[in-house]
Amino acid sequence: MIRRIGLLALALAAASCGTGPQRAGAPLSPRAAEDSVIIEIASPFHVMGHLQVSGSLCLEGPGYAGSADLGPDDVHLKCGGPLSGGFQLKPPVTYTEPSHFPDATYYYVVLAPTPTVDGRAFARIFDRNANDITSAVGDSLVGIVETGKKGVVYDFRGPGAMERAFDPASGVFRLDGGAGQTSVVVNFGEVIAPYPAHIGDVLLGGFDRPLTATIVNTRFTGASDEQRLQWRYWSGGRTELGNNLVLAPANRVGVIAHDLLLGASPVTAGTDAAPALLYVTHDGEFRGRTAAAGQIDVLHDLLVRGNAGIAARRLF
Repeated sequence: MIRRIGLLALALAAASCGTGPQRAGAPLSPRAAEDSVIIEIASPFHVMGHLQVSGSLCLEGPGYAGSADLGPDDVHLKCGGPLSGGFQLKPPVTYTEPSHFPDATYYYVVLAPTPTVDGRAFARIFDRNANDITSAVGDSLVGIVETGKKGVVYDFRGPGAMERAFDPASGVFRLDGGAGQTSVVVNFGEVIAPYPAHIGDVLLGGFDRPLTATIVNTRFTGASDEQRLQWRYWSGGRTELGNNLVLAPANRVGVIAHDLLLGASPVTAGTDAAPALLYVTHDGEFRGRTAAAGQIDVLHDLLVRGNAGIAARRLF
């Protein structure tokens, strides 16, 4: 059960979290009330479809779900809130294009169409202008990218793999501070001609320091901003975070993913000093112990199976 509250109450709750009016986009899930009023103030914890909580959810700050199952008498909502619904509420539109990250060192990662000499898969890496810079960065992710029955998988959970890729000074996806850039964005979801389109899973965990880069693993297939708020106009694979990973993005954008899984081992998605946006263009699942500080937007459904503590505040 979710609480139906009015425009004034939501506006006051949003104001207390530093939020403001947001632009309208596409209609909410059909499961929302048909006679609802459209309210243009976005909640910092926002599920456009169905929120299913079978574990426990402690939500600090206002939240919204198109529909929700929190157990008998909302037993799985342990603290905080309010969690509201019964009206149409729309999150901000998201963009993944490099023009929307002007101060970032921006990388595209694309699966190479042919194997290496020893038969293993490898990737090609491009800059924000789609120039192939694989030789310049000195690494094609051999041993990290794999192909097989499970499709394309970029698995950064092996020994030293996170350091190899994401060390901001020496990793494959390093920060180009000399160009005045202040953050790193790594996009696994885009199509770069002439390479064929593919959908890959990205697995992250086991880093001995916070991950400051932004991870993108989804691609917009529509044309309008209104369609950006409809999950049917996004494609992409699964992005999994686990193994005590801490997100502390330099630009406040942690992950923009099609399907996002926070695994059984603990995950910290943003901190008070470095909050993070988690933007899910399809479905999300929080499976283990999750601590999140920042903004969470889900365009379809979210399942909370573990224990999640979320300090929600609007960042964008």
